[in-house]
Amino acid sequence: MIRGFSALVLFFFHCSVVHCWYKDPDYRLPRRDPVRVGYEREVELELKKTHTIRTLSVNPPVFEVKGFLSPEECNYLMFLAKRSGMEDSPLHGELPDFHSTREVFDSWDTNQNSFIEPIEFTYIKGKGNLFIDEFEGIKMMNILKIDQNGDDRMDFQEFMRVKAETIAEYFHHLSLENPHLRSRFSDQAWLWNTGSTDQAMEWLHERMAKLTELPHEIIEASEPMQVVRYKTGGHYQCHHDSDEVDADIPCCTHETQIVGHCRQCRYLTLMFFLNNVTRGGETAFPVADNKTFTARDWEEESPTKCDLDDYCAESNLVIQPLEGTALLWYNHKVDPITGWVGELDPMTYHGGCGVTQFQKWVANTWLNVIGEKGSEESKKSWMNGYSYHDEL
Repeated sequence: MIRGFSALVLFFFHCSVVHCWYKDPDYRLPRRDPVRVGYEREVELELKKTHTIRTLSVNPPVFEVKGFLSPEECNYLMFLAKRSGMEDSPLHGELPDFHSTREVFDSWDTNQNSFIEPIEFTYIKGKGNLFIDEFEGIKMMNILKIDQNGDDRMDFQEFMRVKAETIAEYFHHLSLENPHLRSRFSDQAWLWNTGSTDQAMEWLHERMAKLTELPHEIIEASEPMQVVRYKTGGHYQCHHDSDEVDADIPCCTHETQIVGHCRQCRYLTLMFFLNNVTRGGETAFPVADNKTFTARDWEEESPTKCDLDDYCAESNLVIQPLEGTALLWYNHKVDPITGWVGELDPMTYHGGCGVTQFQKWVANTWLNVIGEKGSEESKKSWMNGYSYHDEL
């Protein structure tokens, strides 16, 4: 059992006095209306204490709540993370396809001119989660002596001579020697949702439920809280927190993510700033409120705009960390017919800009809505060891 007696009482209150949300065919996932940038509303998240929810972006809806956490709560979360043990944040990405074949060469040749220019190395998928620019591409060509005819690019014969596997090995060493070029550079710890066994966390969950307007059960049965520390030079290049909806791929849960072949089903993200950052460390949304955004244009722009370590200031929305502030955004839209999790919102690309002095601490909570509405899967939590209807 993840939760204690108080959680059990709360569940039966929802099911017998209010309604069982997971059984209600008319239930719709809540989603706050951003109204406009700068719009503010007062909400009582604690007894006799109001907080201001301020809209930072309309598309995607991004909200800011200053003072959501007290300084004592921020220190407590950092203490718990240190006590549980901080580990390097893992790098995720597509499996590399570095083989010396014509097919691989053509896939790297993004402009299809039968040559690979230094800038095209930035688009290669699976290159050790590296963000490299044109300068790094030129540097690599010189070190590996790729350019044999002096035309500052690589043709197919030069590609076969140097071997794709050699380029893959170069990327690997570059990732180890230069964390600045990695897509992610931080360490982290997980804080499991222990419910009423930790009263401080229980109070925090209550406030999360009021802020998100989601059932309390979802708060405590979602993924554990992730506490992340970015030291000087730490960063996280832009990414999505969730995956596209695909009925053929199950949602990741505590059990299925161990096996693999699953997709993240994170309806929304709550991010908490746990300290003030002297320089750098902003959270940035590169394409927020971009009225001309297209997937095709983004494919060309992302190697630069996603590199938040170097191009943070070019993002459309940049948020300076302030101790105790909470950010809320929706990774998915709500399906207008079912009222359930809809398509992934492509505008939610976000990341952490490079910390240039001291450290940055944040806590991330992803609230999971599993499966299709009304399905057996939807009645189960991320924990996957129990169902809402028979365990909570």
